[in-house]
Amino acid sequence: MTARKKSGHASRCDYEGVEAPANFPSRLELEQYRALLLRKTAAQVEFIRRKLTPRGRKLRVLEFCCGNGRLLVALAQAGLVEYGLGIDLAASRIGFARDWVAELGLRQVEFRNEDVLQVEAPQRSFDLAVCLTGAFQYFRPISAAAPAKVLSRLHAGLATGGRVLLELYPLAPKMRRMFALNGNHLRTWDPLPPEDRFAYYLHERQYWPKRGIVRHQKTFIGRDGAIDAGRTETLAYYNRAQIGTMLRKSGFGSVQFLRGFEAARRSDSLLARGVKS
Repeated sequence: MTARKKSGHASRCDYEGVEAPANFPSRLELEQYRALLLRKTAAQVEFIRRKLTPRGRKLRVLEFCCGNGRLLVALAQAGLVEYGLGIDLAASRIGFARDWVAELGLRQVEFRNEDVLQVEAPQRSFDLAVCLTGAFQYFRPISAAAPAKVLSRLHAGLATGGRVLLELYPLAPKMRRMFALNGNHLRTWDPLPPEDRFAYYLHERQYWPKRGIVRHQKTFIGRDGAIDAGRTETLAYYNRAQIGTMLRKSGFGSVQFLRGFEAARRSDSLLARGVKS
């Protein structure tokens, strides 16, 4: 994930510490968490296999905001990756990803603990560049110029004919109505699956409709009653026209939109893809 600004001081990462070793007291808990991550990634891997992998060859993949590395790990395990480079600002998440690939012996995958707004990735060398799970939506709250800068860097990393893939989460009509009925301020909660080390996920959201911005404060309640609070995201929401315009301005053609990775059931996410000419 990229950094967010904090009161004009040094920026930090919202997800720093999520996968710190102390959060997995036993080997069993670590393996259960890794297995959960791979299950969550299965639809993404299958989509990339079917839609974006040329028959008979492997991909060189660049991932911005790679987090814990689950996508590149899963792609490598599926035999789809010649070389994968994942970049993320959260040191603990990159540490988690590096330990994971080292244990699996996946030498074709590399992770870097850097800011995607500053990193110098290899140019004109990747077949596929991705920024998934809504990570692209973090950039406009950092600065108005940040989204274009990210797309420019993804474009520079791709070989001619290479493809970009973004996954975004539109603000659903139901959520817009809920905001409108509650003064643009919502508090909700979700139970988490049994294999998750947390039991509940609490949300507090503030919406600014004219700017298309939502500030999302997250609190996680552990199964032992411990509280992990203070994680706050600020996200920009886009429509298809806005994303299409940004992609074309950044040098991508053949822009297409699809409804999420899992075609078999309704998905909350929107995929945008384009081709470097």
